[in-house]
Amino acid sequence: MKLNALEFQLMNNPLRRLVQEYYEMRRFLAMDASVEAGKVLEIGCGSGNGTRLIRKYLRPERIDAIDLDARMIEIARRNNVNASISFSVMDATKLEFQNDSFDAVFDFGMIHHVPNWRDCVNEVCRVLRPGGVFMAEELSAESFRNLPGRLGKALLDHPYEEMFSREQFMEQLMVSGFTILKAVDANPLGLFKHFALEARKNNKAPRRIHARKGTTNR
Repeated sequence: MKLNALEFQLMNNPLRRLVQEYYEMRRFLAMDASVEAGKVLEIGCGSGNGTRLIRKYLRPERIDAIDLDARMIEIARRNNVNASISFSVMDATKLEFQNDSFDAVFDFGMIHHVPNWRDCVNEVCRVLRPGGVFMAEELSAESFRNLPGRLGKALLDHPYEEMFSREQFMEQLMVSGFTILKAVDANPLGLFKHFALEARKNNKAPRRIHARKGTTNR
């Protein structure tokens, strides 16, 4: 689902960029994420700051970045002019890429916005090559149970009825065909519980049909 007006502003400000670089990206790097010279997908790229950080710190051969919101894609394209980066308006539950297309997929806190989030996890697995890695930082249902979380719940449009718990997300990763390599929980200043993880696609992950009109082979 697309962001409401408040969250659109929250995702497009200098503080968000600082948090993404000096907190979220550093957690990924601490997990030894290594996708040098590979092909990377970022789902829910927003303004393109995460895309910029992936290129800055990991230097992959190519980055495809997608978002459901055309406004965000326009901003991301303005912020990242580079021949190795491609931005597209796309639904993360119906990825228009061939099977086994990417060496790594990054998620900077997007999947909790998706009502049919299991489809999104399945699609991430489908487009990863066997042995490819999924790096995710996510909120979950637990994130919105304390006082700051309840305040956020009142102000932000999220699919709360369908939102996963931490345990449900981990279970779905395994069902989809991942092995969880590392998972770290955090609750900075007691504000929002969240988790970060690194998962690897199994060599014998379930095969899923992807034949869709407009599918690309990047």
